[in-house]
Amino acid sequence: SNSEKTVGMSYVCAGTCVFENVVTTGSIQTSADWASAFVVYPFDNSTGDLQYINCTNYTDLTTNFTSNSYVAPFGCHTMSIKSMTLTNCKNYGTITGYNASAMVGMTGGNSTRYTVSGLENYGTINYVYSGNLFTYESHTLNSSVTAGSGSALNKLSGPSISIDSLDYLVINDADPAYTYRVTMSVPTQEYNYNNSGNWSGAFPWALIKTYDSEAISNGTITTEFLANIPVLETSRTRTDANNSGDTVTYHGIFGSSASGFDLAKEDLTYILEKNTNGIFSLVAYNGHTFYYMDDGYTPSYKGLVTTSNGAESGNLSGTITVTLTVETLVNGVSAGSSQITYLFNIQEAACLFD
Repeated sequence: SNSEKTVGMSYVCAGTCVFENVVTTGSIQTSADWASAFVVYPFDNSTGDLQYINCTNYTDLTTNFTSNSYVAPFGCHTMSIKSMTLTNCKNYGTITGYNASAMVGMTGGNSTRYTVSGLENYGTINYVYSGNLFTYESHTLNSSVTAGSGSALNKLSGPSISIDSLDYLVINDADPAYTYRVTMSVPTQEYNYNNSGNWSGAFPWALIKTYDSEAISNGTITTEFLANIPVLETSRTRTDANNSGDTVTYHGIFGSSASGFDLAKEDLTYILEKNTNGIFSLVAYNGHTFYYMDDGYTPSYKGLVTTSNGAESGNLSGTITVTLTVETLVNGVSAGSSQITYLFNIQEAACLFD
């Protein structure tokens, strides 16, 4: 293998290469672009003749999900070989990738270089962009492969998600074979960004948690993440770290001074721990659940930060966008995502504890 391509048996084929009565087993999981159980890159357009006779693949193959990813048992990049023969070959493996197929990968649309007969597929082909039985491409030889018992073409995508009656994010029809990564993200403003002397930047911060099969109950995963609830932060006065002495009062979308509620107290219950930069967490206090921005972490190189748009003290007229994203992970790699995005009014958030 190298940094881009991996293979189960051989990387290239030069001259005449014959595989006869060969059976492959096991699994290959890689973050590289190409994966195959036999020859990954049969590159010899002058004398290359690759022959598979009575060969069977049981190897499960999984590659990454970039647009340059091709995964197939009998060769990923076959468009440069002079001739290729597949006779009485079968696939039983589960083949998973951005572009996936039961026999070969990239063909360049050419049919004349291939001589095929007696091809059968019994495995599941999981693909993000394109997948089929002979090659992932639209090709006349796809009809040459007999689909046996268990053969399936399965297009991977983002999961079905919804919000339940209590506003919790739910992953529907969760598959125990996959894991799911949930990201709650919110844009933030920074004071004096690029010496502009005001609030700007729109930098995203997020909370992230991954759920596996242990979280599935009755086919669904009910997460700790909520939609349609405010993001709150404390009201503070600070000297701008990126400016020579500006004193800026900011509170984002909740001013604690208005109601006497001090979000800086240590009596918050942390439902989801703070993310790595210490800004956001999902907390509960006195019967209320909300996303909390702890402005105690203000790196000197970033200056003051806030969640609202133009968030100087007293500005309650804006709105803020919160996004919940759920990704389907196959071997740790995202194979598709779904999103719920919502807006809420800053004035409504400010009234949460009044």
